[in-house]
Amino acid sequence: QLPALVVLDRLPVAVLAISHDGTILFANKAFAAMVGYSLEALHAVKFSQLFYRLPTDEASPVALLRTHGGELVELLHADGS
Repeated sequence: QLPALVVLDRLPVAVLAISHDGTILFANKAFAAMVGYSLEALHAVKFSQLFYRLPTDEASPVALLRTHGGELVELLHADGS
């Protein structure tokens, strides 16, 4: 019986949770490794700094993810790639 955040952090797939203003609330180790940030550094990064070519038609990052959640996305790595 592990706490949910421990389970999410141990998953081998990337997990990201954001607030309505785009603040990163949770990212697991797999997501941090994928985008080249430490877990601590990710908490200072905004959603819009990680996603490349975001549509601008949504009111908030959460609405954007709800609308486009099943689509392929391009992420920006910490090294700029």
